[in-house]
Order: sequence, then C-alpha cells, then structure tokens
Amino acid sequence: MAFLPKVQSCWVALGLLASGCSSVAGGTDVDLEPGVNLPDATESDTEDPDDPDDPDSATGTSGDPADDSGDPPDEPTGTSGEPSDDDGPPSCNDETIQLTVEPPHVVLLLDKSGSMVQSTWDHDGDTGTPAVTRWNSLYTVVDTLTHDVEDGIELGMVLFPSASLTQTEPSTACLVDPEPAAPVAPGNADAIVGALPGPDSLEIYGGTPVSAGMQVVLDHLAAVADGRPQAVVLVTDGAANCMAGTSGNAVFTQYDDDLAPMLAGAHAAGIPTYVVGVDILDEVGTYPVANPYERLSELAEAGGVPQPGGGDAFYNTTDEEQLLTALGGIAAELSCTIELETPAEYAAQLRVEIDGATVERVDACSPEGEGWRYLQDAAPFTSIELCPASCDLAHLQASLDVEYACIPQG
Repeated sequence: MAFLPKVQSCWVALGLLASGCSSVAGGTDVDLEPGVNLPDATESDTEDPDDPDDPDSATGTSGDPADDSGDPPDEPTGTSGEPSDDDGPPSCNDETIQLTVEPPHVVLLLDKSGSMVQSTWDHDGDTGTPAVTRWNSLYTVVDTLTHDVEDGIELGMVLFPSASLTQTEPSTACLVDPEPAAPVAPGNADAIVGALPGPDSLEIYGGTPVSAGMQVVLDHLAAVADGRPQAVVLVTDGAANCMAGTSGNAVFTQYDDDLAPMLAGAHAAGIPTYVVGVDILDEVGTYPVANPYERLSELAEAGGVPQPGGGDAFYNTTDEEQLLTALGGIAAELSCTIELETPAEYAAQLRVEIDGATVERVDACSPEGEGWRYLQDAAPFTSIELCPASCDLAHLQASLDVEYACIPQG
C-alpha cells in the first residue's frame, strides 16, 4: 500500500488587482483582512490626463494628443532621440496581497453498484494473496485517503445508488438518496467511512445512476457554496446507465447520454469533475451496451480535468495501490491549486514568491518537490498548482506574492 503524506490546503481566494503599466517602477503592499475590499482610487491619487504639468498626462507639455492606437510603445529614447541605454521599458506595479488559505469543498461520488461485488480482482499484484472485491478495495482506499487529506480538504460523499437497496430490479436499481451520505465538512473522514457499507459486505445492489448522484452533488455544493473552490471526484467501475425515461431492461442496457453534458455544464459553472476508473476494459460491455473506456474518456474531457501526460484521459486503475495513488494525486492537486482571477497571457508573465523567496516554475511537480506549474497547456493560464513542498510552505506562511510582468499598452 502506498503511503500518502498529509495534504495541506493551498486553495486561496486570489483577489489579484489589475496591473497596468507605469513609467516608474514601484510596488504596493496591500494587506487584506477577510471581508475587506480595496478602496477605489480617489481624486487626490488619480492623475489628471489634461494637466500640462503632469509628465504622464495625455497631452504632455506640447498639447499634442497621445498615441492611443493600441500598438506597443516605441522604444524609449534619450534626449538625442536615439534609443537610450538608461531608460528601460515600462514596468508593472507589484501588487502584494495577503491571502487566506482555505480548504476547497470536494465531494466523492462513489460507485456502489452491484458489479462492485459481483467479481473479485487481484488488488495487490500478488497471486499468493486472496483476491478481493472492488468494493473492498474502494473502502480501504477511501478510509486511507480521507484520513490523510481531511486537514486540507473539506470532504463530502454521495453514493450511487442508495446504500439502502436490497435487490437489483429495474424499478429500484436507480434510486439515489436525495442528500449526501456525508455532507461536506471539515475533519470529515470518520463520517465518510462510517457511511460506507463494510469492506466485506456482499449486500450491495443496483445499477450505475451517475447522473442522479451527480445532481445530488451539485445541489449540495450549491447549498454550501461560500466562494471557495469546489470539485467532484467520480469513482466507478463501468459506464453509466439508469438514463432518465428508461424502463424495464433498458434501465441497465442503455448508456446514459445525458451524463457528459451534465459534467460539461458543471465545469462551465466552475465545478470540475475528476474521473477515476476501477479496472476499466477497452471493449463493449453488456450493462450498459457501451465501451466503458471510451465513455469514461469522454466524461474526463467533459469534466474539464483530464489526466495530464497525454495518456488515458481518465485515471484507469488496475489494483488497489494504483487507485490510492490516483486519488492521492488528485487530492494533492486540489489542495494545492490556486485560481488566478487575472489569467496570465504568456508563460513567463507570472512570478510567484512565498515569504519573499521566488518559487521556480517547473514543467511537472515531483512527489515531494518545490516549485509551481500552470495547469493549462497554453495561454490564457487561469490556474497554477504549487508542488508539495511549496504548498506546505505556503500553508505555513498563509500568504503568497504574485507578480505579473508588464504588457506595455500603446
């Protein structure tokens, strides 16, 4: 079993100020307490664009209008009109903001369908040990994961279908409880594990009503929303069925085509969904009649956070250790992600400091390394991830300095 270090949360409410260009390099230190907004500029600290004595006014001393074509400004010149070695390009004012470290809201959306106990798998890659059910492995991993990360993430859990089912019949197989099995809350590991059927339980029934479960998740996240980031982690051993409007055997055989648009809509609303598969095969199945590998790949893209690296779009796990590693990696990314209120327009534009020390940008985070990386492959860059060591440091310091390089305006 892989060991997971404690995850410290570095989700932050990043209220970056818009940075303009100034002919004078300078900096502004702004300490924000929770609930305190920055004041608007007043007349006393706002330049008059028509003031002839103001060297930065629109007309200057000559009275000629400034060039507002939008093209980058010409190269600075000295008194001779030639390019000056002394005058550098305009620089942006540094904006330093005290940030509050807040754990995100994350709901585990877990598959509790009959297939989770209908067969066993080699959970540890050792033929000398007994095989166990997929449910047994999921229980073990959730127990380990939630206790490891509960200090850095406020977790909740929704099971699909309901844990109260006693049989797998079309009329009841798609029932989902209207409230989470464990609502989002801090220090929630015991509540989550306590709401799971036991690891050795074989009394697990039902279809795979992911859409119904996802709706419960979204309703709950809307109810607890307080401005901090939110996300969903879907774990399943197959493609979704129980599509709305189906009945009889079609409840089990028809794939739920409504699910991908639902995940895409949630992502557009700011709630991404990470998709984790348990022993998913790349072949057409019977319940439903669909290729689960292709369908989960589709869901991972729709959810907005496909697995990085160019391989499988979703996290496909084939044993218990892989399942724990996948979920642990997702938890680390969630707890160390910073949303940028002002996206970076090119890769070198952003500089990150923790406690006055520059944090280097890296292409990928190592398990215990320092640094930060963009979560997007190309501009605009809307979020960054702090690598584990830097995330821990930011949590201890509870502050970050983020500086944007200037993009000169004409």
